[in-house]
Amino acid sequence: MIQSLSSLDLRGKRVFLRCDLNVPLKDDGTGKRIITDDGRVR
Repeated sequence: MIQSLSSLDLRGKRVFLRCDLNVPLKDDGTGKRIITDDGRVR
């Protein structure tokens, strides 16, 4: 598993990066949603 993109030699290469940021959200009462647990994003 790759731990960090900086550990790869990507100079001169094209990179396609897909991120799944499926995180739990909660309505804050004003119509905005906040992330309740950012563990998947870190």
